[in-house]
Amino acid sequence: MTNGNRRKIAEATRKILAERFPKTFVPQGSSQPKRPLKVKILDDLIAACPDIRPYRLSHALHDYTHGAKY
Repeated sequence: MTNGNRRKIAEATRKILAERFPKTFVPQGSSQPKRPLKVKILDDLIAACPDIRPYRLSHALHDYTHGAKY
């Protein structure tokens, strides 16, 4: 998988997470500061979002937590 594909997957998944969990995830490009995430939140997301593959959730979390505003 290329970096461009990972980025697209991460952005699309982040959008879904922001829609489903607006109190947890700030939409990309928002002026709001990102909220800190719980340690091991990936496990919770995998359980709460069985329709999203775990690698997609992982890419989205990596993108979310490695941004300049986090």
